[in-house]
Amino acid sequence: MQSTNLSNKIEGIRAQFPIFKNKIFLNSSSQGALSVVVEASLLTHICSWHEQGSPWDQWVEEYENARTTFARLIGAEPEEVAVVPSASAGINSVASALHFGKRRKVVMGEFEFPTRGQIWLARRPRGAEVEFLRHPKISTIPHPVHAQNR
Repeated sequence: MQSTNLSNKIEGIRAQFPIFKNKIFLNSSSQGALSVVVEASLLTHICSWHEQGSPWDQWVEEYENARTTFARLIGAEPEEVAVVPSASAGINSVASALHFGKRRKVVMGEFEFPTRGQIWLARRPRGAEVEFLRHPKISTIPHPVHAQNR
């Protein structure tokens, strides 16, 4: 019975992403699968732009609501949450603000998204010491585009 309920929940979630009807989609980056809810939100945003010009107050309120909702979800305060366009953009902001004096070492996994490594490597002239940890058993992972086109 629990297995059936879980399967139904999973299918309900999958149904929110039209691409899953035709493909196994493994790209979870900033261009991940588009859900019908996100598409509707984007269209609402575009309509508000067309109809109201640039309703900044409305957009900022929606931004703050999203931040507050996510903060509640993870048990944080809204002030502790930043909404950024991508993980790489967020990491870039943090890396740009750091001073590499006594604490210079940055440790990353070798399979991080490439932009993240480039962000930290670009901090070497400012004193960052970047180290990539290797996985003891895996030397390569398949490129998402190849897996996506199956």
